[in-house]
Amino acid sequence: MSQTGQIRILVVDDDPGVRMFVRRALEPEGYCVEEAADGAECLRRVRRSPPDLIILDLYMPEKDGLEVLRELRTIQPASRLITMSGGGPTYDMTILQSARFLGAPSALLKPFSVADLLDAVRRMLASEADPGPAGG
Repeated sequence: MSQTGQIRILVVDDDPGVRMFVRRALEPEGYCVEEAADGAECLRRVRRSPPDLIILDLYMPEKDGLEVLRELRTIQPASRLITMSGGGPTYDMTILQSARFLGAPSALLKPFSVADLLDAVRRMLASEADPGPAGG
């Protein structure tokens, strides 16, 4: 949680429009939203101060979401994660299944609605963090 007691959510996406969409959806609900433009920045932020929830894009340059997931399970195994992806439907299902295996049980397919985002966030925050098979 933030110093003000708000739940901290880190949004990781190389698209600033997606980060802004997520921020605009979550901040009015009382969440403290932080942003990272790539996987390396995400990992630096998590090492410095782990957020309560990470919303992670799977397709990013340099360090993609699956690489980030693997490292997160080493440095912060109990992280709550929601993955998101916007590629083709068949390929997305494969990568989202890989993400689930790496401990990210919740996923959003882009484009998603504010209602879907809020529902996923609320469900993930209400559940116990589960590192999944790769974390335990």
